[in-house]
Amino acid sequence: TTDGQVLIDAQRLNAILSAASDMVTIHESGEKIVIQSGMSKYELARIDPAGYPDVITEEKGAAFVVKASDLDSVIHACSHAVSHEIQRYSMTGILVNLCKDKINAVATDGRRLVVAGKTIDSVESSAIVPGRACNLIERVIHAQPDEDCGVVVGRKFTIRCRNYLVQTVLVEG
Repeated sequence: TTDGQVLIDAQRLNAILSAASDMVTIHESGEKIVIQSGMSKYELARIDPAGYPDVITEEKGAAFVVKASDLDSVIHACSHAVSHEIQRYSMTGILVNLCKDKINAVATDGRRLVVAGKTIDSVESSAIVPGRACNLIERVIHAQPDEDCGVVVGRKFTIRCRNYLVQTVLVEG
């Protein structure tokens, strides 16, 4: 690793840590990351972080602050109507529309149409956020409903809530 950076499969790491019942140690051994807990020993392939794009922490675009519970309620209301069909690419996300003092979210799969809204202090902007990113955002903000989240809508959709930073490219359409 360079400068203490390492990239490993988050789902596999989560599964290992969830099953761990004892103290966990993680160390590097050649091209592998070794995780030990009690009598269990796991080896994960190390992925080169240089192959992934940098996280842009200072995104340019329309910025606003929203209560996590407000964002959670509009995303949750629309998430079941997101299309999973690749042919309908622009329907595979949730349209998040900020206008004056309201955040609106709209999703459709061609059969169902869901519109949800909340009153907030915001700027005007809109973006289609991918469905999988909405699921991740929903999990992050659902755990901390009283927090204020910073949202930036630019070339990417970025949300910062407490110790979490979620950033995704937008769906064109």
